[in-house]
Amino acid sequence: VFDRLISIFFSNSGAVGIKHAYMINKSNFLQTTVLASGNGIGDKAERLNGEYQAEERYYENFSQSKITFSSVLNTKLSAKSNLRSGFFLNHLQYNLFEKGYDESLGQLVTNIDAQGSTQSIQAFSQLNLRATERLSFNVGVHYLQLLLNNSNSFEPRLSATYEIDEKQRISLGYGLH
Repeated sequence: VFDRLISIFFSNSGAVGIKHAYMINKSNFLQTTVLASGNGIGDKAERLNGEYQAEERYYENFSQSKITFSSVLNTKLSAKSNLRSGFFLNHLQYNLFEKGYDESLGQLVTNIDAQGSTQSIQAFSQLNLRATERLSFNVGVHYLQLLLNNSNSFEPRLSATYEIDEKQRISLGYGLH
């Protein structure tokens, strides 16, 4: 039976965006971005019948897309420290479709047919501090809210990096995700 099965897998992805960078002054730099991206995967299977005519037996197409607006402000606080803060607004969309041949019914049956969308809001701030020539710290916080069910999370982050020499570093990090 497998010698009469034809299967075609497909996959697509893409992204397009625009970024604006603005130097507010010698210590502050603002970067704003709008981005649209998406991807899709699928599979189509046909079986050749006794007359060698293709009959569809399976089809799936799963896709998702996202539109993001973000703005990030970078601030140089001193020669040894800088602050980076910003936000991301996301619109998320999905389409899921799958049908397969049901032998008992002798026909194709749709098993999944769902579409939907939601939005998310993210905000963050992180401070980078170079304590010595070899030791630096990064401390920050990240907030995420999913508007679909109004769930949210508040995530602290902390890291330290020690440069042993030009080619070696030791890093430790903690983040609640």
